[in-house]
Amino acid sequence: MREAAIAYGYQRRAKTAAQSELDRGYQKNNGEVEVAPYCATFTKGLAHDEYGVVKDLAAVDIFKVEISQQLDPAQPDTPKQHTPFPDRPGNDIYPKGVAAAFDVPHPDMFRQPVPGGGMPKWRGWESPLAGHTFELEGPDCDTLAMPEAPKLGSDELTAEIAELYAMALLRDVPFQEFETGQAGTAPTPSGMTTNTVIAALNQLPWFNKVTAPDIQHLTPREIRRREARFLSGETALTRGSLFRGSTAGPMTGPWISQFLLIGSTGRGPGAGCNQMPLPQAAAQPPQQASLTCTNLAPGGGGDVTDGLIRYGAQTITQYFIPHLARVDHMTDLTTWLDVQDGADRKKIDCYADAPRFIHTPRDLATYVHFDALYQGYLNACLILLSMDVPADRGLPEGMGNSTDDTVRHKTRDAFATFGTAQILSLVTEVATRALKAARRQKFQIHLRGRPEAVAGGLTLAGLQAAAGGGKSGVERMGPFGAQALAMADALPMALKNGVNAHNLASNTAHGTAASNGWIDMCPHNLLLPMAFPEGSPMHPSYAAGHATVAGACVTILKAFFELYGAGPFSGSRGETKLSTIVQHFENDATFGDLYRAPSLMPHACRTSPDGSHLVPYAGQLTIEGELDKLAANISVGRNFAGVHYYTDYYESLRMGERIAVGILQEQMLTYREPLSMRFRSFDGDYMLLTGTGGSLGLDDAVVHVRGADEGVISFDKWWHRAGDESGWTRG
Repeated sequence: MREAAIAYGYQRRAKTAAQSELDRGYQKNNGEVEVAPYCATFTKGLAHDEYGVVKDLAAVDIFKVEISQQLDPAQPDTPKQHTPFPDRPGNDIYPKGVAAAFDVPHPDMFRQPVPGGGMPKWRGWESPLAGHTFELEGPDCDTLAMPEAPKLGSDELTAEIAELYAMALLRDVPFQEFETGQAGTAPTPSGMTTNTVIAALNQLPWFNKVTAPDIQHLTPREIRRREARFLSGETALTRGSLFRGSTAGPMTGPWISQFLLIGSTGRGPGAGCNQMPLPQAAAQPPQQASLTCTNLAPGGGGDVTDGLIRYGAQTITQYFIPHLARVDHMTDLTTWLDVQDGADRKKIDCYADAPRFIHTPRDLATYVHFDALYQGYLNACLILLSMDVPADRGLPEGMGNSTDDTVRHKTRDAFATFGTAQILSLVTEVATRALKAARRQKFQIHLRGRPEAVAGGLTLAGLQAAAGGGKSGVERMGPFGAQALAMADALPMALKNGVNAHNLASNTAHGTAASNGWIDMCPHNLLLPMAFPEGSPMHPSYAAGHATVAGACVTILKAFFELYGAGPFSGSRGETKLSTIVQHFENDATFGDLYRAPSLMPHACRTSPDGSHLVPYAGQLTIEGELDKLAANISVGRNFAGVHYYTDYYESLRMGERIAVGILQEQMLTYREPLSMRFRSFDGDYMLLTGTGGSLGLDDAVVHVRGADEGVISFDKWWHRAGDESGWTRG
C-alpha cells in the first residue's frame, strides 16, 4: 500500500508538471484560414475549379467543423477545449457511440489517368482528429504552440517559395556542391547551376542583408528565423549556408550527417573458436547458395565506411535504390488539379538501377518518402551504441566498455534503466507524441496550404481574363489575387525562367500537354516540380510531422548520451553530488565546464563522386553537431521533395524538442536516486534536467536553462519562446 501511495503521488506530480507547461488556448494562426476563397488554406481533397480555387466554399466550412469537432456548424472557427465524448447528452457528433463519419463532400472523378493504369482513386485525409487526443506521458497536444505561419505576400513566404523552386531545380546536383570552397556546376534540365540559383535567391530581401539589412515590421521570432539561415558573419547566402538548416551542426562539414552514411564495425572474430568434430560417417548438410552483402561482418561491416549498421545479429544498410534522376511530377495543370482534388497517384515512382548512399537531394527525398519516421534516429542510436558512446555522466548507471572511471559505475551496469533497453525504446516512443502534437497544429490550429498549392496560385494569378468573359486569375482568387500576383512579380526573373524551362522539359519528357492551353496563357509555368507523384500528403503543411519527430527524437539522443567532457564530474559514475552539478550550472564562471570538450565523431566520411561508396573526411565533427545535422537533413529533405517550407521545419523542430523535454521531465519523477542530463537546444541554449530521486517537491524534475546569450532564464520563458517572440499575450 505504501508503494501504491508513493506511485500515485508521482503520477499526480507528473500530470501537474505537464499541465503547467502551457495555458490551453494559447494558440494563434495568421488569420488566412478565415478568409474566402481560402487560397492560402489547406483544401487538398476538396473539389477545385480550373483556377485551382475551391468550387464549393460551404465544403470548406464543413471540413473545418469536422476537424474542430464542434456541435455548432455556425461557429466553425471557435475552438473547443476538447472533443465531445461518445454518449454524452446532446452529442450529435458520435450518436450512439459510433465513430464520427467525418462526412465531407469530395470529388470522385478525375481528369488524368495514372500512367500504366486507369483513373486514380480519391485519397483520405490522414489522422485529422489525432490532435484531439490526450497523453498519459508528456505534454498534451494543446499545451504546445507554434507561431503564425508567414502570410501570402510577405517577404518571408516569398523567400520560402523561391527557395523551394531552387531546391527543385537542383534536386539532382550532388550535395558536395552545397559546401564552402566547392566550385562544381552540375548541369540541370533548366540550365541553372548552383551559382546562378544562389545569385537569384540573393536578389530577394530576405536572403540579402546588404541590400535589406532591416526588413520592416518583423517580430523577434521572424528576425530569429532569418538570422538562422546564415553562417556567422554572412550577409547573403553562400554555398556554405544554402539549404543547410538552422543550427551550427548542419552548417559544419559535409552536407549529409554521418548518421545517414556510416555504419558499425562488426563484432570481429572471437578467440578459441574450436568446433567439435562430427563423426566421420555423418552426412554433411547440402551446400546452400551464398547470401552476399558487401563486407558483411558479424553485427555490422568490416569498417564503418561499409555503411552497415549493427541491429542485434542483423544488419541495416545505409545505401538504397533512390528515385530516378530527372523525373519530376505535377508540372502540368491537369495533373496538378487532380492532385489538389485528392487524386491518389502513389506507387508510380521511378527508380534508379543501382543502390548508393545519399548523394543528391533526390536521394534524400526518397529516404524521407518511405522512412519509418523514427528510422534515422533509431539508426543513429544503434551507431552510437556500437561506438560505445557512454550515457550522460549525470545518470546513475553507465553502459559500454569505456575505461574512463567517470563514465563507469563501480558495481552497476545499465540496461533496463539508463541502458540500451531504455534508450532504444525511448527514442522511438516520442515519435507518436510528436506526430499527434503536429496534427493538432496542422488541422485544429493553422490549416496552412501546401507549397504545391501556393505555387499553383502564383501561376494562375497571372492568367488574364479568358475569352467569353471569364475571370482573370486575380479576380477569381479574390482577396488573395493581388498578393499572389505581387509574390510572383517579386520572384527573380532568372528563377522564374528556370522553373518555366524545367517544367517545359518535364512535360515534354512525360508527353503531357500544356493542359487546355491555360498554362500557355500565363506568363510562366510556376507549378512547383514535385519529387513525389502524389505530391504532398493529405494533411496541412504546418507543423511538419517529420521535423517535429526529428526535434523530439534527436533531443532524446542528445540528453541521453554523453556529448561533453568530465567537467565537474569526479570519481566514478554516481559519486558527484547533484547539488555540485547545479551549482556549476548556475555559476556564470563555471557553467561552461559542463559543456566543454565535445565528443568527436571518429572515422568521419563523405560520399564518393558518384555516391557508390564512402571516402574519409579529414575535418573534425562532433556527435552533437551531427545529431543536429541529422534532424535538419530529415526535415529539409521534405522541403527538397516540395512538400514543406523552411518555417515548417524550423518551428516544428523546436516544438518536438519541447515534447521530448516534457517527457524527460516527467520521467525524472519516477527514479529513486538523484540524476541529471544535459545538452544544448536547437537555439543554442544550455539545458540541464535534474531529478532528486523522490522529493516530489519544487526541487524535483527541474529544467534549468541558460539562454545562448542571456544567462539563466526560467523554464517558462524557454517553453513559451515561440509565442512570446511573436508578440502573443499570455491568456
